[in-house]
Amino acid sequence: MNRPTLVATARTVALAIAAVVLAVGCAPSSPIEPAVMKPSSQPVAQATTAPVPDIIRNKEKETSSQVLAYPTGDRGTSVILLEKKFPTQARLGQIYKYQITVTNLKEWPIAGVVVREDFPPSFAVAKDPNEVAPGTTLPAEAGAASGRAVEPEDPAQPPIANPLDTSAPATRPANPLSPTPAATVPPPPSMSPRDGKDVRYVQNIGYVRDVDGTWWGTATRREKRGVIAQEYLIGTLEPGQVKQITVAGVSDELGKLDTRSTVTYTPVLAGGTDVINPILKLTKEAPRHADLCDAIEFRYIIANVGVGTETDVRIDEALPEGITTEDGKSSIRIPVGDLPQDQSKSFTIRVRAAKTGEYATRAQARGFGTATQSAELPTAVHAPKLAIAMTGPASEYVGKAGGYEITITNTGDAAARNTTLSATADAGAAVQYPAPAAVATSRPAAGAGYAVGVIEPGASKKVRITARPTVGGPMTVKATAKSDCADAVSATSYTDVKTIAAPDIQVTDVDDPVRVGEMTRYRIVVSNGGSGPDRNVRIVATLPVQMKFIQATGPTPAKSVDGKITFEPLSKLDAGQTVTWLVEVKAEEAGDVRFRAEMTSESLTEPVIGTQSTRLY
Repeated sequence: MNRPTLVATARTVALAIAAVVLAVGCAPSSPIEPAVMKPSSQPVAQATTAPVPDIIRNKEKETSSQVLAYPTGDRGTSVILLEKKFPTQARLGQIYKYQITVTNLKEWPIAGVVVREDFPPSFAVAKDPNEVAPGTTLPAEAGAASGRAVEPEDPAQPPIANPLDTSAPATRPANPLSPTPAATVPPPPSMSPRDGKDVRYVQNIGYVRDVDGTWWGTATRREKRGVIAQEYLIGTLEPGQVKQITVAGVSDELGKLDTRSTVTYTPVLAGGTDVINPILKLTKEAPRHADLCDAIEFRYIIANVGVGTETDVRIDEALPEGITTEDGKSSIRIPVGDLPQDQSKSFTIRVRAAKTGEYATRAQARGFGTATQSAELPTAVHAPKLAIAMTGPASEYVGKAGGYEITITNTGDAAARNTTLSATADAGAAVQYPAPAAVATSRPAAGAGYAVGVIEPGASKKVRITARPTVGGPMTVKATAKSDCADAVSATSYTDVKTIAAPDIQVTDVDDPVRVGEMTRYRIVVSNGGSGPDRNVRIVATLPVQMKFIQATGPTPAKSVDGKITFEPLSKLDAGQTVTWLVEVKAEEAGDVRFRAEMTSESLTEPVIGTQSTRLY
């Protein structure tokens, strides 16, 4: 008979075989302890069956288990968990079942998993463990279990015939037993005598059989061949997957039944390189129109629409002449860093234009292995531009409010926001603005005199102010308009401020009534209540006939002729100036008299007369 040879298959350098051995034992039980063989010349007695104690049945139901985590012995760091669950006792010659559980402890598949079960030669393995139950006998046709039979561990020792097989004579050992063994433990049904040949069990020898009147015994255990083995091909265990193997068979010897479980798998050293293709997409947003005085916001959106992460991404843009960042730089650089797949980042940069015009801008984005650019975006920068005109009176009198109309026009291409007007005038004039609008359209700028509001491109607004001079002469009125983003503009109007003299004369007596023969005086007071000087002021006084001129004093000398007192002219009488002349007279006759003074000047077209009545007694 050709024996199967155990061939160690050569593995590739990338594979390794790892094995772990899980050994267990079970003691088959006999219903009756074997008796000691005694010599006898008597015929063999008929064997009897003894009852099985309850304690033995209970032990057959008890199970034990062993667990081993391979390869580290720790469940948390090992790859495969091998668990073996078996009954603590089994009956001699009856089916004995146990389970082997294999578990993948890892989160990845484990390939090439093989469980090898080594049995002693006294153990016959059932072909289909699922078709037999513990405690039954093994059918005559029972052979190798499901799996792959492998060569004995000790192939140098030749196989021996089964001494229980009555179909062929025992070939080893060939020594007959003498004397004839006494009847001891009866064999199980599967080992019952066939063809009239008796089978007996002899302690320390084992089963013996009668062959043509001669008793033949089996070899001792150490003379038997090595263990037999069965391999169970598990294949690939998915992450966390559990597979179970059921082993069934019969032991034909008493004592410890030792089986060993060996697990192997194929470690795989896998290495992979991610093939990526990141694709950058840069979008730039910029206003189509902007005001010169406002900051312009550029918004950049960089996205990775490819596969894999792009590294060292940055955004660059060279700004056109006339555009700078708020800190005065002529270029923009934005470090983006790493940009994972399907992610985007946005950035906002504020720039300013130095002048009006249209600017076209385009940004670029670069990564470690990619580059892209945005579309070119034009931005038109607009600004308002103010013009101002003013009309006013050519002449005006002191103290009179002259009206001035100011027209402010926006000749630019952007709205003039927060437009204000301020005006000044010399000649001591105070400027008066119109009452504010019921609803304000804009806030006044700091220090502004009047809030004009918003002036759209091409539109104009009119404002009327007044200036009231306090002195005569040329007066200059200056109006200045300004707004956000526009230079201030000014207009000037010139007005000749005229003055007017308003001389007045008052005559009063010092004493009233006056006794005849006594002296009295008259006071002549001349004042200019106008806004300008008067010139060549002349005073002529007339005495009543009842009085006699004595003398006169004042700013100019006087002389009296026939009761008419004439004063020298006063060359100039300034505005607000007052002068006084005193005339001393003597009462010569009683009566109700009138003292009369007449004033003329360059400003008067007719004389101004002042009189005073006096009682003389």
